[in-house]
Amino acid sequence: MNESNPNAISTETGDEKIDAVLTQLTHLGELPVEKHPAVFDAVHAQLRAALTNSGGDDEPAEAP
Repeated sequence: MNESNPNAISTETGDEKIDAVLTQLTHLGELPVEKHPAVFDAVHAQLRAALTNSGGDDEPAEAP
C-alpha cells in the first residue's frame, strides 16, 4: 500500500508480466466508470492466461 495515497493500487508483485498487466488498473481513474468493466475483464483474462501458462519456463529442469 502506498502511504501517501492509501487508495493506490500496488502493481509490484515481483513478476514483470503480472506487474505489466496490473499497471492497466492504475489508469481506471482517468476513465469513465462505464469503461471500467472492460478494463477489469481484460486484466482478468490476462491474469488467467498468465496463471494457465505459469510454471513452464520457470521450473527447473529435472535431472536425467
